[in-house]
Order: sequence, then structure tokens, then C-alpha cells
Amino acid sequence: PAMMSFIEDHSKLGFYFNNVACVKIKNVTLAGQRGEEFIFENVRDIDKN
Repeated sequence: PAMMSFIEDHSKLGFYFNNVACVKIKNVTLAGQRGEEFIFENVRDIDKN
């Protein structure tokens, strides 16, 4: 959007979690993303099975 020209391009990223207390990921497969499958910032508890 024109009003958000300062934001970097975030297309084709994996899942991005920020300011989340708990993330539980089960049976998730990603393909075709650029970089990491999961990006965690300020996440207290992460459970990846």
C-alpha cells in the first residue's frame, strides 16, 4: 500500500510469530518459502513436534 512504503517486502516468508505467549506447531510442512520456515520474536513458549 502507498501509505506503508517504509515496510520491507514480506512475501514468501514462512510463519512469523511476534509477541505471542505460546506457540504449538504440529504436523506442519512448508515449501517454497524464502529463509526459515518459522520466525519467532518475543515468544515465551515454543512447542514444535
